[in-house]
Order: sequence, then structure tokens, then C-alpha cells
Amino acid sequence: MRQVRSLKILLKDMESIVKNPKLLYNGRDFKNFSLRPREVWANWLLCAVYQNIHKDESITFAEDEECDGVLIDKLTGGSRKTEHVSALDVPLRKKGLPQGETRIIDAINLKINKGKEYAEGKILVVFFDGAGKWYRNKIREAINGRHNFCMI
Repeated sequence: MRQVRSLKILLKDMESIVKNPKLLYNGRDFKNFSLRPREVWANWLLCAVYQNIHKDESITFAEDEECDGVLIDKLTGGSRKTEHVSALDVPLRKKGLPQGETRIIDAINLKINKGKEYAEGKILVVFFDGAGKWYRNKIREAINGRHNFCMI
């Protein structure tokens, strides 16, 4: 399992990908890291926010064969697996996506349908754009009690 040692160095390595969003959803996988570019970027964002809130650099992430990355607290040794799903307006997508919370719920349902054991102990990260107006409480109500993803 390869672990990111520095978010600052990784950000420099990711710069060309982040500046061209097409590469986030359609870019080539990394040669030396098993996560997709969008998974790396999402995990990087989660870690960067955590580091900023807590004013320390103890959180990082690593690749893992069973999920879309593991968030790791280097101080405590604790970890949490992530699972990612996409509801992005990808130009290559043949069929348009619904608007509002339906777009997000449909994407989440793809992961819920894999079963509660699949979700056990993982944090679900949802990529979406172009949804228009949506309501968090409607999403929460639609998925409540139907999954085993971690609630944080």
C-alpha cells in the first residue's frame, strides 16, 4: 500500500490534471499509484480540509485494493476507507443525468445496490456537478437506513 507522504508535493504533481478537469474523469491512470486521478484529487481535498481545520499535517491517504483510497491519521494510526461514485456531466456520457437531488441519489444508489457488506466501514464520496438546485435533507431521507457507509 503506497502512502502519500506530502500533500504539497502531490498537489504540484496533480497541477496539470486539476487545471484540465477532463483529465479528472477521463485521464489515464497513474503508473505508480493504483487510484484514478479523480480519486486522488478527492482524497487530497479531504485531507487538505482536515489538515486546515486541525492545523496539523497528520492526515494523509494511501492506495488500497479494496476501496478508492484509505484516509490515514499518522498520529493515531487510525484509518478509514473511502468509496467514490460519480454523477458528473461528462461530455462522453451518452445519456444526460437528471437534475437536483435525483442526480445525487441515483449515483449513491449505484453503491447502495452493491450491498451493506460492500459499504461496511467506508466513507462515501460523491462527485457531482450540474445538478442545479438540490436539498441535502432530501438526499439524507432517501438513503437513510439503506446503507452501511460511515456517517461523519
